[in-house]
Amino acid sequence: MPEGKFDEFAVKMGKRYDELWLANKGYPHQIDETESFFENIDVRGKVVLDLGAGTLRFSLDSVDRGSKEVVGLDLYDGMLKWGMVKARNLGVEDKISVIVADGRHLPFRQNVFDIVVSIELFEHIDKGQVLLLNEIHRILKSPGVAAINTWNAIPWAISGMLGFSKGVLESWDGRFYYRFYYPWEFKYLLLSSRFKKLRLIGVHNTYFLLLVKKLMRFTELPKAQSLFRLIIPLEIAINKAIRKISPVNRTTGMFLLAILKKN
Repeated sequence: MPEGKFDEFAVKMGKRYDELWLANKGYPHQIDETESFFENIDVRGKVVLDLGAGTLRFSLDSVDRGSKEVVGLDLYDGMLKWGMVKARNLGVEDKISVIVADGRHLPFRQNVFDIVVSIELFEHIDKGQVLLLNEIHRILKSPGVAAINTWNAIPWAISGMLGFSKGVLESWDGRFYYRFYYPWEFKYLLLSSRFKKLRLIGVHNTYFLLLVKKLMRFTELPKAQSLFRLIIPLEIAINKAIRKISPVNRTTGMFLLAILKKN
């Protein structure tokens, strides 16, 4: 898809995403996803780079939890502009700045950020993943922490076998996902960079959304939203319990979260 068309589509979908789903406290897997980051990194008083920031979902959460400053970086200006509308509405635009750039060529000097966060970015990258990781390492302070997640291929492979989805290669509108990673693939990729200390965590160990997604094909959107509201509290509670029981699971979960340290 041409970049201009992609950006136009990204803005449209960004607004739809925010208005429909975040207004209802988000998808359960997104709540788990966000909480898993904040359980493993302390953003209070820190300068944070939100890499692949989109509509600034994490940037706004990070400011709310005490970040000193957040920079949201994305390839698509339209998504960032929509995010800044939200920041202004919340009165926090003075703590967030945005920049349009390619993460593989970050426009920052060395040792700038305390924390670099990347949420659901790597599945959209077709090449240059190690270059991106090395750029993250370069701009991090020492000591510094990078928190990077991606979709786990295992549950998608299982859902494909069960007929809930097209499996590992399923993509949002069939346009943006280049690949999902199995845990061992993601670990190998991360350790191929300058980072040598890694902790891998599985996030969101329930798959109610696969059923909801299937049901949504046969229901009107308002009904689907009502169903989400019923399921959300149960799913969040179950996943919080799983994280307490098995906080260092490495292969299960809808997401894989990597905590990388630069010393």
